[in-house]
Amino acid sequence: MLSQLVKEKVQPSLEKLEFNRPLEAYRGLCALLVLLNHGMCHEDWFFKSFKFNEYLHYINAGYLSVMVFFCMSGYVIGLTNNRTTLNFTDYLKKRAIRLYPTYILSILLSLFVAQNFKLSNLAGNLFFLQNSNSYFGFDVPIFINGATWSLNYEVVYYLLFGVIFLIKPNVFLFFSICLIASIGLIHSNSSISFIACYLNGFAFWMTGLLFAWKKKVESNVQSNFSSSKWSLLSLLFLHLCQNHLGLGMIIMNLTRISSTNNFNWLFDLPFCIMILASLTATENLFIKINKLFVYALPGLLFIYLAIEKRIFENERWIMCLIFWGLALLFYKERRVSAHLMVKLEWIGKISFGIYILHEPIIFLIAKCVMIKNLYLEIIIKYSLWLSITFMLAYFMEIKLQPKFKLIFK
Repeated sequence: MLSQLVKEKVQPSLEKLEFNRPLEAYRGLCALLVLLNHGMCHEDWFFKSFKFNEYLHYINAGYLSVMVFFCMSGYVIGLTNNRTTLNFTDYLKKRAIRLYPTYILSILLSLFVAQNFKLSNLAGNLFFLQNSNSYFGFDVPIFINGATWSLNYEVVYYLLFGVIFLIKPNVFLFFSICLIASIGLIHSNSSISFIACYLNGFAFWMTGLLFAWKKKVESNVQSNFSSSKWSLLSLLFLHLCQNHLGLGMIIMNLTRISSTNNFNWLFDLPFCIMILASLTATENLFIKINKLFVYALPGLLFIYLAIEKRIFENERWIMCLIFWGLALLFYKERRVSAHLMVKLEWIGKISFGIYILHEPIIFLIAKCVMIKNLYLEIIIKYSLWLSITFMLAYFMEIKLQPKFKLIFK
């Protein structure tokens, strides 16, 4: 596969690809991991004087789940645009119809809880210009809903897809440019660091696109979860371990390199390649070596920490070690994983709604619900949060989304 990547171009395979059910299920899992991140690590959004145990703060995976989302987004775009021509206007129209209805609802919820805001900032968010990084010194702050930072990236990648479809770059050259540019911007000024961030994320998005355009998906893999040759539980625990280890930043700290550029992507990308390979039943020598690398790398870090007698010095190392151990323990497990995948598939269908609505709903509940008894407050607020988030996501994604498609078709 490596020799093929050096020679091949990013171009449609023109094969008829089927809907990928395992991918939809894992998308649902990622949505839940983001939900856990904001629900358990940001208790101050809900409560004034309550915090979960520090160990519980590691039962989530917000950042890495978004990277998986980027891969899946690229895969879906490749799945739905696997042809010789691209009507760019129709393509953008479909993307807008897919994003805007639920996104507008999230904006309205954010307006309800906002104490004060600038119209210019609201307008920037409506056009997906929000970013935690400045553009050459020009800032468009995220409006209330922190999760919307990824939509800015998604829209940029949707636009870049048109360029990719037109020029069909060499695969090896593309990823080399991303890597060189990221390294070159390691000490960049904060006003241009957004370029490295876009390129890092685009490497994940393009990975998903390549899997869609280079892979013939077998229909039996998509229809029968029990036929999967991998364990969801093992992938889940490795996902948690990978998210919290931050291997790229650890290496930078060991080499005393200081930078605002997040180099975790160099190690998160192999993990995402392994996830996509598992979900699409892709098997070759490169995939096997990559999988071995992803499973073994945390072990090498733990050996180093054990030698340095630091492996039990904080909650982070302890929880990551537990997650890695569980990933190995459940490596051969299949039956429970198949059952969970079936349950997660329906969550995957409403995952965008869950992702984009859950944060403003937190602030809405915190603003409107006041209870003096702490334990009762915890139960009621979390129950309301989950039920309202899932009901609104279901309503927007399953009930309204098809109607919007018909209206604007």
